[in-house]
Amino acid sequence: MLNLYTSFGYFSPRANLDVLRRMARALKPGGRILIDHRDRVRDARLPGRWWDRTPDGTLALQEMKFDRRAGRWSGEWTFVSPGGRRSVRPLRHYVYTLDQWKRMFRAAGLRLTGAWSGYAQPYRAGKGPRLLVAGTKPAYRSGHAGC
Repeated sequence: MLNLYTSFGYFSPRANLDVLRRMARALKPGGRILIDHRDRVRDARLPGRWWDRTPDGTLALQEMKFDRRAGRWSGEWTFVSPGGRRSVRPLRHYVYTLDQWKRMFRAAGLRLTGAWSGYAQPYRAGKGPRLLVAGTKPAYRSGHAGC
């Protein structure tokens, strides 16, 4: 199972854990999961305001505040089209440390098997924009006879 491009973390911490548990239930025993997320250590050092231009010329402005204690970005994206049309979208997003991912994987019945700072880069806190975590669903649960 793949979860790419920071598609995880848009609910409350409890609901995010529930999403991970549902993902784990969807895996067959021995199945694997990879979650491509942001690196919370690096995010804590980012500015709260930045902008980018999309290929079609739309200006995307992001004004965000990072709550270090909660590990949550909150704020809004403002998009201004080349024709001047403006739209604003609120955003709230949680990012997790590697230790938090380990605990969440365990709580979801998964085993963490690897972590990277980017594609093919071993994880080093704060050294890359990403925190990719991989895991497996055990072939059987302890205490139950496995086949």
